[in-house]
Amino acid sequence: MKLGDILEKSRAKDSSYIIRYIKWEDIDDLLQFANKLSREDTYVMLSGEEITRKQQVEYVANSISMMEKGEKIHLVVSSKGRIVGNAEVRPEERRRKHVGSVTIAIDKDHRGRGLGVKLLGHIIQEARKLGYRLLMISVFEINKAGIKAYENAGFVKYGLLPGALYYRGEYVNEVYYYCRLYESIGHVSNKEESPKKPKR
Repeated sequence: MKLGDILEKSRAKDSSYIIRYIKWEDIDDLLQFANKLSREDTYVMLSGEEITRKQQVEYVANSISMMEKGEKIHLVVSSKGRIVGNAEVRPEERRRKHVGSVTIAIDKDHRGRGLGVKLLGHIIQEARKLGYRLLMISVFEINKAGIKAYENAGFVKYGLLPGALYYRGEYVNEVYYYCRLYESIGHVSNKEESPKKPKR
């Protein structure tokens, strides 16, 4: 992996898209992207707060540092030179270091174009390269489009936490999904090949 490495170029609804790794030059675009999501008050943890450039610089610096150590995956979708999608995999700790926690978001003007499924597909491919064995993601139960994208990408529902998320004056359920990167995870048999030890 190198900063800015391109994984895919595609077109959807008369727009062209590039899926790639982040780079230092993305700081201001990522800041604008995140604050737009926050103002929208959509199905993400941001809910109106304004992220400062200092916070964004620290966030990108941390991402790049972890990527250079082979610990994290951080991809973006760009269109016409602007970031319109973001996806990350962060490692869990200790006995769960083989598990990656996934977050993903798409700009509201570019949803419904299959970008989420494409991003998740690349996240899965890149996670295998880094030695991850299992990915997990949580989602607002009312986010039907997000749930459809996760299921189309191969994620499986495994749990629900009632009223875990406060959203626009209501407590909504949080649903949990996982994606096994190796068939042997969770039910190892003599006939199955065990995955390699994580590089981290």
